[in-house]
Amino acid sequence: MARTAYRAVVERGRRRGEHRFGRLTVLVNNAGVQNPPAPIETTEASTWRRVLDIDLTGAFFGIKAVTPALRRAGGGSITNIGSVMGPGTAHYAPYVAAKWALRGLTRTAALELGRDGIRVNVVHPGVIATPFITEPVAGAAAPIADFYSPDPFAVPRLGEPADISALVLFLASPAASFRDGLGVRERRRPAARPGPPVRPWNTTKAQGPPDLGLRVVGGDRI
Repeated sequence: MARTAYRAVVERGRRRGEHRFGRLTVLVNNAGVQNPPAPIETTEASTWRRVLDIDLTGAFFGIKAVTPALRRAGGGSITNIGSVMGPGTAHYAPYVAAKWALRGLTRTAALELGRDGIRVNVVHPGVIATPFITEPVAGAAAPIADFYSPDPFAVPRLGEPADISALVLFLASPAASFRDGLGVRERRRPAARPGPPVRPWNTTKAQGPPDLGLRVVGGDRI
């Protein structure tokens, strides 16, 4: 979607929200797409632009559109959805760049808006059972779930969308009123067990994603 068109959609959503509910106090920037796995040298510029336009510039336009409404309401909460892939994952340069940049955008917005009672945080989900994981990305031969095993981890399953939405609801609530500019990694730690660690990714299957290691599974706060 072109940037100008996306900006219009966000602004229209802001107007409809205020009209329906009287005021807006919460924004969750959750729109996102992922690129087919490919090294940087073969990644198309059009793929780069599309992923950053939606995953990063979309969040920028969302914050820009709702800030006046949140200020009119006396404050509120903005939560951006990042990814634990953000620090760097081979073959996903557009997605990684967008999600890493969300950290800086979040902290900048938190510094600018905190005195207005507007809190801005970012959640970095791990491997969650959504179509991003359970269905092939356009141009990929198989879904990421085919190459991932949760067996090494204390909670041996994929995360569920409800696991993330519960955290987002908390950040939007008064109970999180002192949490601003925070990045929360929602992922699991390896279970304690003797012997060498078990790799969560089966890298022996053809055309599988590269070794993402504990950048995509495990858990703490940054």
